[in-house]
Amino acid sequence: PWLEPGELVSYHCRRHWIVFVRAISFSTLFFAGFAALVIWLTLRSALHSYGFVIPAVLLYSLLLAWHWTNWRNDYFAVTNYRITHRERVAFLYESRSEAPIDRVQNIQVVTGFLGQLLHFGDLTIETAAEMGSMLFDHIPWPERMREAIWKQLARAQAARRAVQRQLIREALATH
Repeated sequence: PWLEPGELVSYHCRRHWIVFVRAISFSTLFFAGFAALVIWLTLRSALHSYGFVIPAVLLYSLLLAWHWTNWRNDYFAVTNYRITHRERVAFLYESRSEAPIDRVQNIQVVTGFLGQLLHFGDLTIETAAEMGSMLFDHIPWPERMREAIWKQLARAQAARRAVQRQLIREALATH
């Protein structure tokens, strides 16, 4: 719904799955510790009812669903007109940062050791737009997005040169 008429998405991605794993790691470790405690108490016959286990499982499931939805709500996209990043937290806020594709000046990819192993990294896009630079963090295969941006920038520049040539031809023809 945010696309303009004639605008086409050439590359789209979400943050790498490692972001979701990091978000749920603490609650997963806490729940695993709680489950181990329940099993230990049950084996020692100090606990005879699992009545409080069901609410804990339900709470953990809701927490997983929240983090999954939060991870799925964010995206990065490259179109033939612009690059955009949407950040959304359900019921709290939504933000979108974007820059025209023809304003891109430089793209820098940074990947750490884990990023090289799991194929994710950060993309810093420097623009001549009002926004300045944009950070696309933890994206999968950042080189693919960089290539998509350069390809769309080359297309935009070629289209602009074609229009300029046509305008020159028309001006010469009228004179």
